[in-house]
Amino acid sequence: MTSKNTEKTKVNIEKIMSCLQNQVDFEIMMYFIMYRELSLSQLEKIISHKSRPTVYRHIQNLLEAGIIQETREEKVRGHIKAKIYEIVPDFMDILPHYSQEQVEKMSIKERNELYNIIRDALNPTIDFMNNILEKMKEYLAILKPYPDTELQETFDKLDFHLTLNYLSKIQYQLFMEEFTKFMQNLVPKLMVEEQKNPLAERSHVFLLGLLPIRKMFDRLMDEKKEEE
Repeated sequence: MTSKNTEKTKVNIEKIMSCLQNQVDFEIMMYFIMYRELSLSQLEKIISHKSRPTVYRHIQNLLEAGIIQETREEKVRGHIKAKIYEIVPDFMDILPHYSQEQVEKMSIKERNELYNIIRDALNPTIDFMNNILEKMKEYLAILKPYPDTELQETFDKLDFHLTLNYLSKIQYQLFMEEFTKFMQNLVPKLMVEEQKNPLAERSHVFLLGLLPIRKMFDRLMDEKKEEE
């Protein structure tokens, strides 16, 4: 790879990381991952808390980063056409990927830099999930109550699946052992399906989170005591 190409790759990585660390950029990117293709008007309806010019500006950020691309124009009415954008399926391939072994070989400075990047990228993720949960509350509020069937059918189909478990250290170790086996079996199948249909709409979100809640609560309580 020439130095010119190396510099271009570095710039592209920086643009992608900038989008991943920006709350609105990240939120729009996640909607593209779910829906695969959207117009500005469609995004404006989904992200109702942002103005049209703001949404458009963030679309431009994603375009410049190579995360989304313009695919076609669709007739809306009369001579008015809307640009349709879609996610670039392999946009994440440019980002560096590290194995546990590679991380262990890093210097303390290199590890801290990597951890800071991960930390900064987690904030938009949490904000996005919070927004999803708020939308879910609105959705649950408009579902028809029993004896009508809409509410019952929604939960019978397991479109909503949430588990909350508090684990001891040993339980956590057991969970991680089993979860590792599960993911090693699942990921190859997901990749095969992705190759078959890379532009499929993503209509379900799989989120798994493990938090060291005792440490988290203790830290928050310590911070509160210091403020008092």
